[in-house]
Parts: sequence; C-alpha cells; structure tokens
Amino acid sequence: MFAPPLLRLSNMADELLKRLCTVIEVLILVVLIAMLCIVWTKPDCRHTDSDSEECLFAYDGAEKQEQIQTETIIKVDSTEPSCPKYNLEKRLIERVIKNEVEIKHLHDDISTVREEIGEMTRRINQLDLASGFRFEQLSQSLIENMTRSLAELETARDMVTEMTRLKGASIWPPKIQFTANSPFDKYLDNGQTIVLKNVVINDGQGYDPNTGIFTCPFSGLYTFSFQHCVHRGKYSHVGIVKDNTLLIAGVAFGTEWYPCSSMQAFVSLKKGEKVWSKANWESFLFHSETRWTSLSGVLLR
Repeated sequence: MFAPPLLRLSNMADELLKRLCTVIEVLILVVLIAMLCIVWTKPDCRHTDSDSEECLFAYDGAEKQEQIQTETIIKVDSTEPSCPKYNLEKRLIERVIKNEVEIKHLHDDISTVREEIGEMTRRINQLDLASGFRFEQLSQSLIENMTRSLAELETARDMVTEMTRLKGASIWPPKIQFTANSPFDKYLDNGQTIVLKNVVINDGQGYDPNTGIFTCPFSGLYTFSFQHCVHRGKYSHVGIVKDNTLLIAGVAFGTEWYPCSSMQAFVSLKKGEKVWSKANWESFLFHSETRWTSLSGVLLR
C-alpha cells in the first residue's frame, strides 16, 4: 500500500540528481572556457628565442613584486624560465583533475542512494504482500468462525422449535406426570405386567392404561413409585422395570388386615424408553376404597 508513493519519490530523486550533475558539468565547462580565454589573451611565456625578451619585459615587474612580498628566492633552470602563465595552467589542470575526482565520488554516492532506494522499495513491496496475505488469512478465519457460529445458532433454533412442537406449549421444562390405580388382574403369574386401569393424572400422555406401560415422551430424570396391597394370607412379589431391567423389587405378606407396601425408583430415561410394574413371582393383589394398588411417575428435570 506504500509502494507507489515511494516509487514516485525515487523517480523524482533520480531526476533531481541527473539535473544537478548536468548543472555541475556545465559550470565546470564554463570555468574551463573562461580560464582558457584568459590564458590565450596573455603573451606566451614558454622558452623560445624569439619572444623570451618580450616575456621577461611583460612580467618583470610582477616577478619583482612577488619576490619583495614573499622574500623567497626562486631558482629557475636555464632551460625552463619562470612564468606565471605556466603556473596558472598547472593549477588549472590540478583543479580540473580534482573536480573530476569529486564528480566521480558524487556519481558513486548517487549510485549508492539509488541502490538503497531500490532495496527499500523491494522490502516495502514484500511487506505489502505479506500484510495482504495475513489480512486474507484473517478474513478467511473470521468468515469460517462466523459460519460455524451461525450453524450452531440454527441448530439451537431448530431444537427449540422441535421441542415446542412436541410439547405443544411454550412452558419449559415440559410437564410430564401420571398416576394410575386399580389393577385389571389381581391374581398374577410370574412376569405378568400389572395393568392399572384407572388413570388419575396423565400429563404428557406417557402412560397407556390398556397396556400398563409408561413410554417416555421426553428425555430426563424421572422418579417412579409403586404401592401394592396384598390379599390376606397371600404373598406379592412385585417390582418396577425399565425395558425388562429390574429397577427395584419387594415382597409382602398379607395378614388379616390386608397390608400395603411401597417402593420408589429414580432413573434417567431417553425418549421412547419404557417403564412398568410387574409380578416377579405368583402374586395376589388387593384393592378397595381404602387400600389402593397404584403406580405413579413424574419428570424431575
């Protein structure tokens, strides 16, 4: 995201450096031309037979003045006379060489700056690509989490809808309970189901008075209680079972007062499982207005 501005900045820096080099080269060229013009307008001081006397006459005063100011004795070879023009050209050549060296160093610095700008641009491009990749990963992860959460919410909504439909009411938890009494048969064989025909309560419609079996309409923790009254002089061997698995059992003997005994069982049921009471051996039950044989069940949670 930062690459385009830096590229434009790099291009502007390159263009500015090119123009600066051009201006420096032009200035050096102008200085060289001016110096050459000055040199050509002065009399030539090189050692020749024709113009040695003219050179000495022209610069005699200058040499004397220089000797007075510096108090330095200049020794000149007889084959190469001393001449300010020669010294000027020498200094000019040294200056040109020095300027060329400095220009070369400047070009080297410009190349180094270009390389650094290129490296910086490359790193920024890599950072930009990496940031874009991480952002894409983050977006994908966020979308996946939102999709999963939405699916879980839809599942929960469907469960609530189904439970409301099954129960037919908005009250929660559902109300499931039953009580039935008055056995259809009082003289029972071993393993026979005790069918209680008189239904007092049957919320949830789980108990069937025709079979004596309670079918769980909703999963949860239930409690069941069974009271059995015994015929005088007889025994009752009874219990509560869940899908033919005995949950609790008891034995009672009938005195002349027709005694009653009770039992209770707690059990976790899943929807569709069945609970009933049965005779575990030959049994003789009793039921009257004051002594009831009954089975009850209720959903606790």
